[in-house]
Amino acid sequence: MNKFLLLIVFSAIWISVITAQDQHYWNIMGGTRSALMGGIVVGGVRDNSATFYNPGALGFINFRGHTISATAYHLDRLLIENGAGNGLDISSNQLNIIPTMAAGAFDIPILNIGPIIYTLITKVYSSVKSSARTETIADIIPTIKNGLHIGNNQFVDTFNGPEEYSAQYFLDVFVEEYWGGLSYAKKLNDNISIGFTGFGAYTGRTQNQSVTNFAYDPKTTQAANSRFLQYVDFWSLRFIGKFGVALDFSKIKAGLTVTAPSINLFGTANVNSEIASGKILIVKNPTTGENIPIDIVASDRQERLSVKFKSPMSIAAGVQFGASERLRFSFAAEWFLKQDRYTIINPGSNPYFQDIPELANDPTLDSQVLLKVEDESRSVLNCGAAAEYSLFSDIKTYLSFRTDYKSTTNFDTKGIHLGFSDWNIYHFTTGAVYSDESNRLGIGFKFSFGKNDNLSQIINITEPQIGAGQFLMLGRKERSKSKYLNFGVILSYTILLAD
Repeated sequence: MNKFLLLIVFSAIWISVITAQDQHYWNIMGGTRSALMGGIVVGGVRDNSATFYNPGALGFINFRGHTISATAYHLDRLLIENGAGNGLDISSNQLNIIPTMAAGAFDIPILNIGPIIYTLITKVYSSVKSSARTETIADIIPTIKNGLHIGNNQFVDTFNGPEEYSAQYFLDVFVEEYWGGLSYAKKLNDNISIGFTGFGAYTGRTQNQSVTNFAYDPKTTQAANSRFLQYVDFWSLRFIGKFGVALDFSKIKAGLTVTAPSINLFGTANVNSEIASGKILIVKNPTTGENIPIDIVASDRQERLSVKFKSPMSIAAGVQFGASERLRFSFAAEWFLKQDRYTIINPGSNPYFQDIPELANDPTLDSQVLLKVEDESRSVLNCGAAAEYSLFSDIKTYLSFRTDYKSTTNFDTKGIHLGFSDWNIYHFTTGAVYSDESNRLGIGFKFSFGKNDNLSQIINITEPQIGAGQFLMLGRKERSKSKYLNFGVILSYTILLAD
């Protein structure tokens, strides 16, 4: 095996990169009133969902014993035109039932400090499952001279002419993140209150993709094939602190929150990657000049690896003002700081191409390089507006809009990127809440959309290009377009328990 082959193998491994990440910070909002206002409540939240949106506002709440329960039913529709190759789309339709928030209060009599507020919230929930297949008759594999021995010292050419080509691509990405926290607030005077929430955040992610290709020569009953598989599965637990200040001047309410960067606690991961190829790579015998098909096999799986998952610092501000006795408007924005590039999963050192000495001894082709999982995110500023209108004395209606910009960055790595999405999302929410002395019942509807007209193909299996030294049947990635739609129903119920 020569140095030229080493360079070709190195370039082929770049198919393991998906240049995007699944990270939209304002996708799911919880609470009864807060969810229908699209989370635009940093300034005016006055129920126990303040534990998440602005813990400082808890000092203004008269009914401390709230319990809030909210559930969202989401239908996610994703379409990536030409995502797996020219004329081969990638699509996913998923119906998800998401418990978005539960919150309540309890006292610790021995401390005599007032109520402690607890909250459980779904921060991220995303599922994408898709597959694509293509079949054609084309001359994919270059002719292999004297490629098959038929006995009596006779050989025939193989892959001479068109082959029956088929390829399949599978993608499965699932991300979930839940925050659970305890809050305490102190009202400094009639106009100012401060508070703090300490969250424990659990993140789980599974990312699995595979490609299988076959080119069959019916004349000689020979098949060339290639396979690529990549699997990442991890969970992480970290601590996140959130500080809030709330101002209340009757018709005008305002708030400011600071969410600290997360502190990693612990987590575990499994990483697996495989590459296989048969009758595609052809090398010449330097002595006889004979063309020799070379099979390639590379594989490694590492389990129970440590995980260091991070989330950046953010600063949010909001205001609510009353335009009339029945109408109120709210505005909010949150700035998420940049997360510099870092390593989430750092595998141990193992030779990836174990049976090829020239490759196994190359430190740039070691599992510690090729299976390393890295991430980074750009700075994002999201903003939104909401309106609240008292239709009747016991029924209020809501309408909101918010941005949800992508934090995707495309950085070069020999290892593995996380994620899939690479588009901005815009959310619209509307609904109503019925209230009496001890209950609140809310129902709402959510519509979200996003697109990217200049997206790189995830993979190209429709136009494989087999050249000298290449051993995988894949084509050059071209441009594609993505469309994302989400339809959701929000149901929430709150019990108000007086102190």
